[in-house]
Amino acid sequence: NAMIALRGDPELYRSWGWHDVDEAWEAVALPEEEVEAAALGPVDRALLAAAPDAELARLTRRNGRRVTSAEASMWPVLGRPNLSVRTNSLVDRLVFDGRRAVGVRLASGEVLDADRVVVAAGAIHSPAILLRSGVDTPGVGHGLQDHPSAPLTLELRRDVAGSPIDLAVGSLLRRGGLQVLPMNHLGPAAPGFGLLMTALMQPRGRAGTVRLACEDPADEPIVDFALLGNPADVAELVGGVRLALELLDAPSFGEIVEQVYIDEFGTAAEALSDDAA
Repeated sequence: NAMIALRGDPELYRSWGWHDVDEAWEAVALPEEEVEAAALGPVDRALLAAAPDAELARLTRRNGRRVTSAEASMWPVLGRPNLSVRTNSLVDRLVFDGRRAVGVRLASGEVLDADRVVVAAGAIHSPAILLRSGVDTPGVGHGLQDHPSAPLTLELRRDVAGSPIDLAVGSLLRRGGLQVLPMNHLGPAAPGFGLLMTALMQPRGRAGTVRLACEDPADEPIVDFALLGNPADVAELVGGVRLALELLDAPSFGEIVEQVYIDEFGTAAEALSDDAA
């Protein structure tokens, strides 16, 4: 996610029944480092100039170096005598004694017995494992949420275009449930282009689903995000796109942007003449 460090909302964690959120917030030394001004790219600087409430981003880095999730959370505890890490061990399903999980079966057929099983395979593969395991609890595979977003592609002037080795994101703008994220470049495959993307950080819609394509754990599940199934999310994202277009009218963007596109076919942003568009 361009190294953007977002811890989430502690109130939301509390609502899930976790009572040690404040303690964990202080105890966990997550790698967070504010971007230095000298590393900002052209789209960053334009956003900071166009929006007084835009801010420097905090990135998952230490001393300017990216820190992965494994490096931050797993490497420090690999030496514990009560911890074994099994890599390249695809989980097929849970093993049950009645309705109690007592282990996991790997795709190889090997069974690992356990006193307690924690399923932490992400929002996509956790329900897939439960579905393969025959868990019939209502709601498994339903209620999937993600952040709907609308990207505006910026064709940058030749004299300001960022390099693919530069920092991709160094700033952001947060207004209510909206996040406006600038990208200074799109990597080596699209030289000379940047991005200004609006995303909903608190979507209301939760109609997404995860279903099994088959029983083979090597096959990806069928995922339907249903991102804009809720009319309120559509209305909020329309407002977010309007905000992005207003920002792009600022002089700071006018100095660096040749053209703004709304799709991969080269449709110019002028096509967004009203809310329906």
